[in-house]
Amino acid sequence: PPPTDGAIVRTGEEGQERERREAWLELMHQAAPGDDWRQMEYRNRMQRQAERLQQSLFRSGCSQETLADGQLRGSWQERGSTNQAGSILETTYDPETDEIWLISAGGTLWRGGRLGLDWEAVNQSLQFGRGLLQFIPHGTGRRLLAFAGRMPHYSDDDGLSWTRATGINHNDQWGNIHSPVLLDDGENFPVFVLAKPDYWANIRLYHSIGQGEAYLPRSVFSTNEFSRLALAIPHHSGRVLLVEKKENGEGWIYEADPITGQLERINEGTNLNFGNARANLAGALSEGQLHLYAYTGAEEEVRRLYHSLDGGVNWELKGNLPAAPWEVGLYVSPSNPGELYMGEVECYRSLNGGQQWQKVNDWQEYYADIEGSLHADIMDIAEFETAQGQPFLLVSNHGGLSLSEDRLESAANIGLYGLNVSQYYSVRTDPANPAFVYAGSQDQGFQRSGQFEGEGP
Repeated sequence: PPPTDGAIVRTGEEGQERERREAWLELMHQAAPGDDWRQMEYRNRMQRQAERLQQSLFRSGCSQETLADGQLRGSWQERGSTNQAGSILETTYDPETDEIWLISAGGTLWRGGRLGLDWEAVNQSLQFGRGLLQFIPHGTGRRLLAFAGRMPHYSDDDGLSWTRATGINHNDQWGNIHSPVLLDDGENFPVFVLAKPDYWANIRLYHSIGQGEAYLPRSVFSTNEFSRLALAIPHHSGRVLLVEKKENGEGWIYEADPITGQLERINEGTNLNFGNARANLAGALSEGQLHLYAYTGAEEEVRRLYHSLDGGVNWELKGNLPAAPWEVGLYVSPSNPGELYMGEVECYRSLNGGQQWQKVNDWQEYYADIEGSLHADIMDIAEFETAQGQPFLLVSNHGGLSLSEDRLESAANIGLYGLNVSQYYSVRTDPANPAFVYAGSQDQGFQRSGQFEGEGP
């Protein structure tokens, strides 16, 4: 069946989909008045991570585990579909090892070779979120930065153990982070992120230059709506930009000082007005010229694309977008600022700076070509480069992860072997034959397996 507005568990969508999803999650998690079930889950996960590291469960091969405060003990084996993946939220790439690292919608950290043949779960104790997954140099090794439990964390052992950074806290379940970016300046690697402690609090800009260990508040904005603010680092520019949608829709662009975190407005007298679209900004520096792109909304579901060559002061209309982008937004290719990509239910591309757009494939084509077509619901688009200088695109979606080396002329589904991140809503054992198990999955249909005897997956 086609993707519908009735789905309530997607991540990264717009409008009513997000509201329904939040309501569904709140209904699932009942807690006493004043208790934040998200914080309770986060504390439980941190405790479980410490216990698992202490017991060396993953390294010793021990499969005994205790649940429910000691009331449930046993030997556990993970089951699930190893031949089709679920939703992917965030990716990064290590060119030295030719490995892709990713975060699944369930919050697990994974890694695997670029061909997609050897996926392994790195950490499933914490529940990681979207927004940031990036390595930076640290000492003689490297550090991995990510967000878990809506708070910044860092790991110095390739994701096995994690430490929570200081400076950002939440007072209730509505406190959150938004639009984190990391500037690869080769020295300080500053991180910027927007955050608020509770629903009604004004949003603050936080800044870290201590390799992600501590965050300090810098600027405060007179809004509690994340949709009115966005951070961006145009590729190859070395500049951190923040765009604010004012009450009248006007788009103010600031540049953040990488060291002090202070903001300075750079587009006085702009003609950019977001209308009913959220604040957004993307771009790249090419041959000394900074290209900025933003889309605006004049009517329901109609988004117009604009291009600026003077730092965001004057904007030229390029045309209409084929759809209203979800949270994945607009992506500008680092290797060619004239190549643009955007995601909604389906993925679209433009090879001429947004003047014309082409749908990569219809959502239903996936079911006849699982290996070569993109699954519906685009969660993230990112371009990386191999050690040999070959650029490639990764498109995260609700059916896993696809890779393309030819600007999405073709794509390869690299989540078909061992990236078992399907999300199941309900599971039932066949009453006549317990070797058969049936499951209803998130956006991957009704599944069954007859391999529940012995050691099968």
